[in-house]
Amino acid sequence: MSGRYFEWNEAIVREYFPEDNPSAYAYLPLDDDEIVALAEEYGICESKGAVADFENAVKVELNQNSGSFACLSRWAKYWRTGEANIPPYVAGLAFCVLAASRMRGDEELQVTSGNYYVWLNRMLGREESGIPPNFRLLKIAWEDLSTWLDDDCRGSRGQSTVRTLEQFRHIGYPLSQCLLKSSDRRRLPDFFKTRGLRNSDALEIGSERLFQLLKSWAARPGSGLSGRAKGAIASTKDRGVDEIVETVRRELESWDGSLRDARGKRRYSLRVRLMFKKERSSLGLYAELPPGFVDGSWRRSDNGQEVEIKRDPASLNWSDLIPIPIGGEFLRDELSLASDDVALVWKPMSAIPFRAGDGPFSDWLMSQLQAAMGEVQFALVRRDLEFELERYLNRQISGTIQSFSSAKAIPGNWTLLGPFKYQRQPQTPPLEFSQFGPRSQQSMSLRGGLPLGNELFVSGGEPDLSVAFDESNEKKIVTIDEVEYQSSDEFFQLALSKLKPSLTADEPHEIRGDVTRTITAVRTMGDVVPLGAGSLGHSLRRHTDYHPDSQMAQPTPETPSRGQVVISGATLTGDPADLPSVRRDPLYFKGKYQNLFLIGRSVGEIAQPTEINAPRWMNEAGLESQFQFVEVRFGFNPLWILEEDTEGKRCVKKLERTSSIESSKAKPGDFQAWFEAVFRWESAIPLDPDAAEDWAQFVSDVHGGS
Repeated sequence: MSGRYFEWNEAIVREYFPEDNPSAYAYLPLDDDEIVALAEEYGICESKGAVADFENAVKVELNQNSGSFACLSRWAKYWRTGEANIPPYVAGLAFCVLAASRMRGDEELQVTSGNYYVWLNRMLGREESGIPPNFRLLKIAWEDLSTWLDDDCRGSRGQSTVRTLEQFRHIGYPLSQCLLKSSDRRRLPDFFKTRGLRNSDALEIGSERLFQLLKSWAARPGSGLSGRAKGAIASTKDRGVDEIVETVRRELESWDGSLRDARGKRRYSLRVRLMFKKERSSLGLYAELPPGFVDGSWRRSDNGQEVEIKRDPASLNWSDLIPIPIGGEFLRDELSLASDDVALVWKPMSAIPFRAGDGPFSDWLMSQLQAAMGEVQFALVRRDLEFELERYLNRQISGTIQSFSSAKAIPGNWTLLGPFKYQRQPQTPPLEFSQFGPRSQQSMSLRGGLPLGNELFVSGGEPDLSVAFDESNEKKIVTIDEVEYQSSDEFFQLALSKLKPSLTADEPHEIRGDVTRTITAVRTMGDVVPLGAGSLGHSLRRHTDYHPDSQMAQPTPETPSRGQVVISGATLTGDPADLPSVRRDPLYFKGKYQNLFLIGRSVGEIAQPTEINAPRWMNEAGLESQFQFVEVRFGFNPLWILEEDTEGKRCVKKLERTSSIESSKAKPGDFQAWFEAVFRWESAIPLDPDAAEDWAQFVSDVHGGS
C-alpha cells in the first residue's frame, strides 16, 4: 500500500468515522468538494490538485492488481490479522462513491447503471464500457465495513448505513452513501428546527408528510441546500422518495439539537443589532455564544485573519461587540468565524427580519433568521427590492409601513421598513423573501409558557400551541386529550394556559396533529422520585436548550453521551463542551494606581485593568476627579495582587492560602509579562505580615523554575 493511499484512507476514516461518535449514523459521502476540504484539513496536498491526487492514489493501488477491485475484497478478508487498526479499503470504497456523486439523473434516482459505469470507467482511465473487473466483489468490503462499525467498534464510530438498493444490486452500495451530499445532510438540522421536529417524530410522522415538509423547505433560498439536492428533492419520485425519506428519518432520530456548518462544526449565529433612535443610531455585529464559551481568537473564513471575541459582561448567551465593521458588502456576503469544532456564521439575505431585542439589548433591533407571528418587526432590505417587499407586507397586515432610509447607521443601498406585525398566518412569500414566512409555519410548535423541562411546564404556565396545516389536510383538526378542535384556516393557535377546563396538573396530556406531543403541567418538581442518591439523577439533553428527560430520577450513565448532561446530587457530569464554563465576576479596586496586576499560581496567569485612569468621556466632562474604581477581568484563580500607586510604592496582597507555584514547561520568554511582574515586585513587602513568608517562597520557586 502506497504512502499517499494510506494518508487518504486514514483521513477519510478520521473524518467520517471518528472515534467517540456513538449517537450518529456513519456515511461515506465523498464528492469533489469533500476531497478538497479533506486535503486542506489534514494537510495531504494542495487543494487545487486534491481531486486528481486522490484519484491517482487509488488507481495506483488498483493498477498493481491489474486494475481489479479484487484487492479491496482481499483486504476486507485479511486486514484484521495484521497490525492495521482501521480498514485499509475505505479509500477504495470512497472512490466508488465519488463516481456516484458525479452522476446525473433519470426520473427516479438521478442515475442509471450504465451512467454509473461510464463515470467509474472514466475515473479508472478504462476505454471499455460495462462493469470493471471484480467490481461485484466489493460487496465483501462493504459488508465488512458495516461489521467493523457495528460489531468491532460497537457503534462508537457511528452506526452503519451501508445498504444496497433493490433496483441497483451492485452500485446500490455507493449510491446509498450519496443520495444527499455530506454538506446537504449537515443542513437537515435547519429543516428539523424550522419545522419544529424532534427525535420522536422520526417514528411518528408519515413518510408522505415528512417529504412534503422537506420539499417545501428545500425550495427556500435560505435552506442552504446545494442545487443538486434541491433538484433531487423536487423531482424524485417513488423509490427515490423512500430512500431520501429514510435518510432524513435517520438524521432526525440521531439529531442532538445543534445546527452544523458545511464541515460539520457546531454552528451558531452571528447577528446584526441596530440601534435606531433620532439622537443616535449604530449597527454592530454580535454572536450567539455556544456552551462552554471562553474569550479568545476566532479565524475568519474570508481572509484568515484572527478576530477577538469576548462574552458580554451583562449576558450569558451573547458576545460583546465583535470588531468587524458592518456595511452593505458585509450584509451581502457569507462570513464564518471558526474555533475548534464551533463556527459562528452570518448568512447573507437580500432582506433581513429584525425584532426588538431583549435583556441588555432591549433598546436595539436584532436580526432574525425568520420572521415570527405576533411580534413587532422590521425589515432591512436592499433598495432595489424595497417596493416588492413593501407590497407583499402591505397585503398581509393592517396599518402603514414606514421607510427609514436616512438614518446614519443604515448602509447605502439599504433601507429599513416597519414596524409591522403578523396577526394571522400570511400568504406564502415570494422565494426571495422566504425568511418573512413566520417561524410558526411548523407542523406543530409549543412556544412560551413556564418550562421546567422537555414538554414539562408549571401548572398555569402551559405554552401556546401553534399548528400549521398544509393544503392537502382538509379536516384541519387538532386533538387534545380526545377533545377535537376544528380550525377554520391553515393556521391554528391556542393558549393552553387558558383552556376551560384547565389541564389537570401532574398528569400527561396528549396533543395530536400530524405529529404527537405529550406535555405535563406540574405544581412542583417535588422530591427525587424514588428517593435515592449516587446512581440516580436527572438526565438533561440538548435540543434547543438543556432540559430534563423526565420528572423522575433515573439510573445515570457512567459516561454521558455528547449533548447529554447528568445531575446527580451536587455532581454535574458530561462532555466538557456541554458543561457550563466557570463564570468569574471581575474584581474592583478603589484608588489610583500606576500599575495593578492579578497573578495566578500557574506561569502565564496574569491580568491587569484595561483602564487604569479615568476614561476620556469623564475627562471631557470634567469628572476625572470622581474616578474611583479600577476593574480587572480574569479567567483563572488569582493568588496575588501586585499594586503600584501613583508615587511608585509597591505592595503585595494575598488572595488564597496556598503559595506554591504549579509546574509548567513554559520558558520566561513565553510568558514574559508574568515573570516580569513577579520579579519587579519580588522585594515588595506584603501588607499582611503572615503572607510575607509565603510571598518569599513563591518568588523563590519562580526563580528556581525560571
